[in-house]
Amino acid sequence: MQSDKNYKLELILNNKINFDFSKYFERGWEIFIKNIVKYIIFSAIFIGVFFLNSIIAMGIPGGENILNAITSPVLIAGLYIAIYHSTKSDITISHLFRGFDYFVPLLIYSIVSSIFILIGAFALIIPAIYLSIAYAFSTFFIIFHKLDFWQAMEYSRKIITKKWWSFFGLFIVLGLLNVVGIMFLLVGVLFTLPFTYCVIYAAYEDIILNNPVN
Repeated sequence: MQSDKNYKLELILNNKINFDFSKYFERGWEIFIKNIVKYIIFSAIFIGVFFLNSIIAMGIPGGENILNAITSPVLIAGLYIAIYHSTKSDITISHLFRGFDYFVPLLIYSIVSSIFILIGAFALIIPAIYLSIAYAFSTFFIIFHKLDFWQAMEYSRKIITKKWWSFFGLFIVLGLLNVVGIMFLLVGVLFTLPFTYCVIYAAYEDIILNNPVN
């Protein structure tokens, strides 16, 4: 018998998925602007952690990448947790660190997905691009649905594949937005980075959380 935690995901997987590009940007902006100061602080913490990782790993080949691979998944998860709670109540900086509650499955997911994407990169790049997009909902499924890393990756891959080209277009636009943010002496990233995750959350919210499947 299908367990409760992934029963709805099975229903979504077996039904038509609607993708609304403009809706996700509008909803993402609505979420972002409500707590813009806190999200900017979150971005500053992100950048600070990456800078600290580079200092700690100085002189160690690949050390910075390893530290970023360890810290990035939990910080991103923490940001998603903050975004989720911001839609219901006030949030604090402490929300950003709640991703550490899921440290082990997030770390395993980060390692496994990175290996798959790296293998895909050696296979003419296309599989790597496909998986990079297809795994976008994995973190949500780990922290909000309490799935293990493999279930989260597979549900994400299967669901996003149904609208992969739409997600690809979304991520291209978000990527270009962050490039513009970097061009503004990195200051723009303080705005574009959290907004990007708000938009991705808006897509997850619409496709998964608010999906009226039955």
